Amino acid sequence: MIKVGTSAVYLRSESGDSYLYCFETTTVEHIAEQLRENMEMFCPLCDYKVAGSDKDFVSDVKNLMSEIYDESWGRE
Repeated sequence: MIKVGTSAVYLRSESGDSYLYCFETTTVEHIAEQLRENMEMFCPLCDYKVAGSDKDFVSDVKNLMSEIYDESWGRE
């Protein structure tokens, strides 16, 4: 079963730029796709925060963000 949820992802790049992505009724896979498409804007990633409507969905997005954080620093 595919999980669907609502989430906000705050990103701060090492250069100090901040980005806020808001996702309504979407999947973790869609969030991953959107963030990876825009990764050149915030690489390397310095900090991130995740908020959302469902604990399980937020947990999945946090796991994704841990992967994206490592990818942004070239640590796949």
